[in-house]
Amino acid sequence: SAGAIPVNPPRAGAPAPTGSVPPSPTPGVPPLQAPNYAPPPAAPLSAPAPLYTPPSGPQSLTGEPLPPPVAPAPMQCRVCGTVLTPRDYSCPRCNTPVGMVANPNDPTAASYVPTGYAPIIENTSGQKGSVPPELQGGWNWGASFLTLFWCISHRVWWPLLVGLGSVGVWIILIAVVMAAAMSSPGSPPTYILILPVGYLIIWIINLVLFILLGIRGNSLAWQHRRFDSVEHCRTVQRIWAKWVLGLFLAAVAFWFAMFMLTIVAGVASAPR
Repeated sequence: SAGAIPVNPPRAGAPAPTGSVPPSPTPGVPPLQAPNYAPPPAAPLSAPAPLYTPPSGPQSLTGEPLPPPVAPAPMQCRVCGTVLTPRDYSCPRCNTPVGMVANPNDPTAASYVPTGYAPIIENTSGQKGSVPPELQGGWNWGASFLTLFWCISHRVWWPLLVGLGSVGVWIILIAVVMAAAMSSPGSPPTYILILPVGYLIIWIINLVLFILLGIRGNSLAWQHRRFDSVEHCRTVQRIWAKWVLGLFLAAVAFWFAMFMLTIVAGVASAPR
């Protein structure tokens, strides 16, 4: 109409509009879009990237792949090695219950104990009973060389009785020979040969006793003296061996010193 105000008047130098301008939704407010504005085409929607991708196989805590699982070995009897099935409660060959072994403390092997059972070793020291296998071998230096002191310390009395008996027999033989010599003075009687024969017999007896105590010393120590354990017994016998070695070295040093003093005294007393 003649008195109406045009909406969005064209600017100077602007091209003429090709189409009509849509009316503003609000009277007196120009529209926000140009007359021929078209929105850009929207990008095609794609699936969002996953936040966590599960591994394709088993992995360790450090992320490294784990080796493939190994099939479990077939279950076997702990006594005879027979392959067992999951339905077996005992071995079809030896009748041992599954997961059990023969009792090592049963000499008849008629009882069973669980796998991994540790038998309790009873301390039988000082009871004159059984001796552990660890003490049934080896040479005991203290019992063979320091017999008197070792027997008293370990309460083993029969070697002392044997030794004292041999000494007593030797003393009796000497007394008999001396009495016979005094009763018949002159030429020595023929029965004086009893002394070397008796000495030889006594020496053989002491040699046998020496060897017997050396071989059986560890067993005798365990049977006649109380120890805390097998290792304690072995430690005590090692101490006795050190005493024997020390006394042997001291004796060698003493006789060497006496030999050197004899030589020096002979050289000093020789005439010049």
